[in-house]
Amino acid sequence: MIFTLSIQTYILIIIAFLLEIVWSGGFKFLYTNPRFTNKFTLYISSLLNINPAVVSSSLLTFYYLTAALTGSILISLYSGCNVISLFLINGNYKVIPITLLGAFASFSLTSLGFSMLYVIFPHIDIVEEINKIRWISGIKKLPKNIAFIVPALSACAEELFFRGVLLNALIKNGFSFWLSLTIVTILFVYGQVILTDTKIQALVISISSFVISIIGGLLFITTGSIISSMIVHASFAGFYTQSNNKKEGKVMI
Repeated sequence: MIFTLSIQTYILIIIAFLLEIVWSGGFKFLYTNPRFTNKFTLYISSLLNINPAVVSSSLLTFYYLTAALTGSILISLYSGCNVISLFLINGNYKVIPITLLGAFASFSLTSLGFSMLYVIFPHIDIVEEINKIRWISGIKKLPKNIAFIVPALSACAEELFFRGVLLNALIKNGFSFWLSLTIVTILFVYGQVILTDTKIQALVISISSFVISIIGGLLFITTGSIISSMIVHASFAGFYTQSNNKKEGKVMI
């Protein structure tokens, strides 16, 4: 089946991959090479009398969200995907219990994955490694009243691009649901892994990203709306961020 698909479908995958490189790769380049943004950061900091670290994290978040939304628009225009339809629930009250079930599954499966990781590598310090990831450290520098909002917004943007626009576009262009979800998951995990600095970080992020992608895809295909996967992913990211800030004892995606 995969060899009988149109050229447009393969171009869609290539476009998605290139957008992912610009999105996550550009984000990592900016936070690993602060000299490119230092002058602007210091200018905004002095102008608004805000901590430079907060300004830097805010600018990086703005880039991340803008790149995600731009990518979603480009994919939707190319594939003919109706973005508005991704948010429609149409009075389906089953969305609520399904969303709760998805949240429970996400937390449970991620915890199970981390537990298995500790069994295989009992001497690793997952928490310490994850807390060293630069973008997570940047979130910790934000005021507490917005430290939850930033990862939640980022999670929603990721859901819109991956489990919303891209997954829907691949299915509409001839791929089966599971093949589409596999492609989406590979791209999503890749985008998360390149933001890490060590193998342990990459392994942990891979586990949580894989779970979020699979659960998010199942929520979308079950409810017909991206709302459920957004809620689950946002609560997942926000919860672990806050847990990290308070106790340094949790791992986040």
